[in-house]
Amino acid sequence: MMDAWGAGGFNAPRRKGEEKYGHKGQDFLAKVGDSVIAPMDLRIEHIGRAYPDEHPGEKDPSDLGSIHIYGMGPWYGMMGKLFYAGVLPDVKAGRNFLQGHVIAKAQDRTALATLRDPKRPKMLNHVHFELYIREEGQWRLVDPCAHIKMPQVV
Repeated sequence: MMDAWGAGGFNAPRRKGEEKYGHKGQDFLAKVGDSVIAPMDLRIEHIGRAYPDEHPGEKDPSDLGSIHIYGMGPWYGMMGKLFYAGVLPDVKAGRNFLQGHVIAKAQDRTALATLRDPKRPKMLNHVHFELYIREEGQWRLVDPCAHIKMPQVV
């Protein structure tokens, strides 16, 4: 995925002011309301806000979601973070889901980007996925596409 805001691939170059860094995850194009499926057998660990520090104690004006997941079975030792996805009513922290199960709906990331910087060209709407692997007691960020065969979008 590539738009005027940059590339959405893992480790794609990013810049904030003078700070240069790599994109932490993989972005997947999505229309608002598209199904977001479990990328692996997983347990939902946490459901929250994508940007919790921007408006502490208040409703997030962007209302964009964050879902933290832990792999099960062949994906044990993996942890993921999905951003810009609103969970379905039956999806709760502590519940387990199999790969391919619909767990959320894509939210409107484009609207927040336009709100923050209306002079820039539109950002393509997407869901962001980060993957970490536990090695020697530490979580190491990895390319999700190199470690998980992504199931078809439903």
